[in-house]
Amino acid sequence: MKRVLFALITTLFVVGCCNEELGEYYPDISTRELHYISRSGNLVEFSDDAFDAAIISNTYDEYSGGVVRFASSLRRIGFLGSVDITSITIPSTVTTLEGNPFRNCKNLARFISKYATSDGCALVCDSELIALVRNYRGEKFDIPYGVKAIGESAFSGSLVKSVTIPNSVAKIGDRAFFDCQNLESLVLPERLEELGREVCADCVNLREVTLPPSFVVGDDFAGFVGCYNLERFSGECASEDGRCIVLNKTLYAFAPKDLQEYSIPEDVTAIADRAFAECDRLQKITIPSSVAKIGYGAFYNCTRLSEVYLMPATPPTISNGTGSADLFGNTPSDMVIYVPMGSVSRYTSNANWERYEKYIQGSYF
Repeated sequence: MKRVLFALITTLFVVGCCNEELGEYYPDISTRELHYISRSGNLVEFSDDAFDAAIISNTYDEYSGGVVRFASSLRRIGFLGSVDITSITIPSTVTTLEGNPFRNCKNLARFISKYATSDGCALVCDSELIALVRNYRGEKFDIPYGVKAIGESAFSGSLVKSVTIPNSVAKIGDRAFFDCQNLESLVLPERLEELGREVCADCVNLREVTLPPSFVVGDDFAGFVGCYNLERFSGECASEDGRCIVLNKTLYAFAPKDLQEYSIPEDVTAIADRAFAECDRLQKITIPSSVAKIGYGAFYNCTRLSEVYLMPATPPTISNGTGSADLFGNTPSDMVIYVPMGSVSRYTSNANWERYEKYIQGSYF
C-alpha cells in the first residue's frame, strides 16, 4: 500500500519520546541526495528498485556518513532492507513511501525529514503515522491526538510494550503491529472503523485486546495469528467468554492461552480464514451446527489437534487450499473429524470434504 505525503505538518506533538514540533531541525539537503549513517561505519548498498530515481553514486566516510546521489530529484522510497542503518535523512521532494520502507531496519534510531518529529523517532504525514523507528528505546509510545490512521507495518518489529492510540484514529493498516514481541496489551480506539490484515500477528507476549464497538475487517483478517499468550478480548465484539472476536456472526480471531479444548459459540455461522491457525496447544474443537462456512487455513498448523467435533448435518462450505491455506494443514495424522452419524456420506462425497475422508467418523455425539 502506498502512502502519499502532502503538506508539512507543524501542529502535531508526540507525547513521550517525541514531544517537540515536527520537522524543527530538518536540514536543507539536495533533493537528489539521501543521507544516512550506518552502525558499522561502512557503506550500505541500496537497490535501484527502492527509488524512483537512478543511483549515480554512493559514498561513505567516517565524518559525514553516507551520501547516495541520484540522477534526478527523489520522490519515492520503497523497501530498504538494511539492518545497518541507524539514521536516515530524507529529501523534501519525497512524496511517496511504500508501506513502511524502514520496517526491517532494526538498528534505525532516527529519522531526519520534514515529516519527522524533531527527535526523529516517528514519521507523521497527512494525519497518518507512517513509521516508528525500529530501535525505539521507550517502553511506551503515545500517538498524538489528531492522527487519523496508523500505516501499514508502522510499528512492525518494534520493541515497545505499550502503545496509546487516540480516538481520532479511524484506520489501522495491515501488519501495523506485526512481530511487536514486547507488546503486552492493546486498547483499540472507540471510533475505529477499519482494522487491517495480520495487524498483531506474531505478537507473542500480547495478552489482552480491548475492542471498539464496531469495525470492519476482511475475510483474510488473521489479525492475531501466532499470539500464543493472548488470553482475552473485551468489548462488544468479543464473545461472551472473551476468547473470540465475532462480527456479524463470523468468528475472526481466537485467544488461545492455556486452552486445550474449545467449543465455538452457538450463534457463530462462519469461521474466517486462519481464525484458529497456529494454536499449537489446542487438542479438541467443537464446531456448532450453526456454522455454514469455514475459511481457508482455519486450523492450519494446529499441531496437537486430535479431535474435531463437526456438528453441522450439511457440510459447511470450505476453501480447498494447499499449504497454509489447507483447512487442516499440518495437523496430526491420527486426527479424527467426528460428524453426525447420518451425514457421513454427505461429507465423504462432498467435493471439498472428500480429501479428509480418512479422518471422518460418524458419531451420535
